[in-house]
Amino acid sequence: MYKPFQTGNRGEAEQRFYQRVFSEDDNPDLVSLRPLIAKFLGTENFSEEEGTSGQNYLLIENLLTPFVHPCVLDMKIGRRTYDDNASEEKVEKRSKKEASSTTTTFGFRLIGMKVYQPQTKEFRSLDRRHGMA
Repeated sequence: MYKPFQTGNRGEAEQRFYQRVFSEDDNPDLVSLRPLIAKFLGTENFSEEEGTSGQNYLLIENLLTPFVHPCVLDMKIGRRTYDDNASEEKVEKRSKKEASSTTTTFGFRLIGMKVYQPQTKEFRSLDRRHGMA
């Protein structure tokens, strides 16, 4: 599966994370993550000649392949949603968002989900606003 690099330095940070987890290093903390995340298969850059704008992509295992009607949940885990190098402005903005959601209280926030409805044989997509009503 091709996952586009995130903007700013987040794409490179995600790449470094995958590389560390799947490196030859036998750090037990990193090794323990391997069964829980998609396998890292490398990176790819498509040039403009190939129909893209030179975008970088992470190549990761598609965990949904074995499922006929996979249901997917996007969840942000953790009480803090900014990194140690974040600007004061970003820390302030994220802290406000965390305080107005379940992030601070429960340590996670639901972003969206896609659930198969067997009665209609269709998927139903719900975004973060669904649970706020």
